[in-house]
Amino acid sequence: MSEERDKYTGGQFLHSDDLLAAFKSTGKRATTATIREVIPGGTLTDSRKQRVEEKCLAFEKSSKVLVLNTTNHRILRMNLGVKEDEWVGSAVMLVVRWLDCFGEKDVPAIRVWPDDGRLPFGLRKHFGSEEPKHENTQ
Repeated sequence: MSEERDKYTGGQFLHSDDLLAAFKSTGKRATTATIREVIPGGTLTDSRKQRVEEKCLAFEKSSKVLVLNTTNHRILRMNLGVKEDEWVGSAVMLVVRWLDCFGEKDVPAIRVWPDDGRLPFGLRKHFGSEEPKHENTQ
């Protein structure tokens, strides 16, 4: 696992491994979560006690928060609007997609699935694939 991904593993952050384990036990491929709070960047600290500069989402019925990467942030803005305080109370679908990133192949990543099921054109290449593309992964 890359150092970049490792700093958000365990503890307070929702990680793709958390969703994969839940999906394996339920047979589902997605989950719906209701946004409880949008946490401003610089508020939380990671496992190395460094500030998390990205915004995070806290969900109802969950003690873990999702660090918003650029792709998920853009999808939320396109679907829920640019006023982030109005996202609270909105239900979003979370899925795990497979990306080639951080110098690794088939890295599982959480993606916020658009409510209409259509990906904005400029984000398609960043959304990842539904299944790993390479052999010997996961």
